Amino acid sequence: MILLLRAINVGRGRTVPMAELRALATTVGLTEARTYLQSGNLRGTSEEDPVAVADRLEATLLKRFGFAVPVIARRTVDWEQIVATCPFPDAARDRPKLLHVAVARDAPPDDAAARLTERASPRERVAVAGGALWIDYADGVGRSKLAPTLLDRVVGAPVTARNWRTAQALLTL
Repeated sequence: MILLLRAINVGRGRTVPMAELRALATTVGLTEARTYLQSGNLRGTSEEDPVAVADRLEATLLKRFGFAVPVIARRTVDWEQIVATCPFPDAARDRPKLLHVAVARDAPPDDAAARLTERASPRERVAVAGGALWIDYADGVGRSKLAPTLLDRVVGAPVTARNWRTAQALLTL
């Protein structure tokens, strides 16, 4: 199972140490909990429904740290499918840090790519594939108008994104 925590360890007051995250993950039913980087990437094993595990982890994080952390969960096989549907293989090859896959609790609406493309720069590309939102930030994430709040609004729920390298690393973790 892959669990992605949104917006931790990015600024004051939202620090979640990875060792503590792994320990908390075991209390909500995840075994063999492993983290990748310091940005809320968690992989482990559970036969339970991913949403149930994510809900328990969210509640545990709120109780422990005092702030809400959206947690998006996918079965490993579903994450493999998402990665396999990458619609921008050229970006995956040429600029893996600028190609992002964004997920929410549910798949993005069918019109999400079109709505975001309206706001994107000329070189940015947006697609929906594999139940995820894909963004090729060709000119850099920092310059983009496709901010997290816009993604949330278009998708209708909190979204969290990982670059191509991280998306792949979660499969081999």
